[in-house]
Amino acid sequence: MVAGGAGEETGARPRLHTFDNAFVVMGEGDDGAVLTAGAELVAELCAFTQLGQMTRPLELSRHLHAEVIEHGVVGVDGASYNYYHWLMNGLARACLCADVAPPQAEILLPDIRAIPDGPGRIRAAVAEASMEAVLAHRPRRFLAPGIHRVQKLHVLWTRPTAPTDIAGLSTLYDLFDQVAARVATPKCAPHRRIYLSRRGAHDQRLPPAMQVELDTLLDRRGFEALDLFNMSFEDQVKAATEAEVILGPHGAALTNLVFSPRQTKVIELTSRIGEETAYRPWYYQLCDGRGQPYGALDVCHPAWLDDLAAAI
Repeated sequence: MVAGGAGEETGARPRLHTFDNAFVVMGEGDDGAVLTAGAELVAELCAFTQLGQMTRPLELSRHLHAEVIEHGVVGVDGASYNYYHWLMNGLARACLCADVAPPQAEILLPDIRAIPDGPGRIRAAVAEASMEAVLAHRPRRFLAPGIHRVQKLHVLWTRPTAPTDIAGLSTLYDLFDQVAARVATPKCAPHRRIYLSRRGAHDQRLPPAMQVELDTLLDRRGFEALDLFNMSFEDQVKAATEAEVILGPHGAALTNLVFSPRQTKVIELTSRIGEETAYRPWYYQLCDGRGQPYGALDVCHPAWLDDLAAAI
């Protein structure tokens, strides 16, 4: 188990970077890719972008929309249909950027009303409800697939080595605290022990026999299993605000920890995914930024269940 603490960069303020006469791409896998006025790809902003055909300069004229946007803000990335990426980048990163950009700047988004159903995808109703809760009064514009010219395109540029990383910004956690206060009413003291189930997911992370052992332990320890995919955004936020413990396999559902009280314990069941040589650190980084207790257990370790029993 690894305890989380306040990150070294927490407290930093968002920094704005503006591109003149730039282009922003919208299209599944390419959402949020930025091209300079010379049609050069800004690689630093292309986290999770698949770099499909629309990001190639030779395709510019074929996919370019005629309308020119005066002021735009973009935070969305190429995995925008995933709940984590939608909430953290499409909404929160863009929102923090908009708050330091000129007031006329519009937050540029893919059309969430057209999100097709499929494994690993956020439901359109959840995407829309979260957008209203996070962006609140801030102006936004839905963009059709293709390439859009923006006279002044604003982005957050947080660090030279990781310009899209917002986990060290205190304003990020202030934003989610405000969302939780608006959405989850009335409030009650944290008391729920929550397990974020991935039953029915395209990747359940745990083999069936291991899941049975885990379910038996959690039932004895008073945990309730929640299928967040089939819950409204409001119910997801409310569950997080009432949680004493949040436990779950690595996955987008853990993003809701940002709505939980700072004393809520977060336990991530993790492993190295595919050919990756390191664990994905996103939920540790969020807990670290919030000063929130965090622990990770590698489910490939033979003693992981015993370690979990000792921790809960």
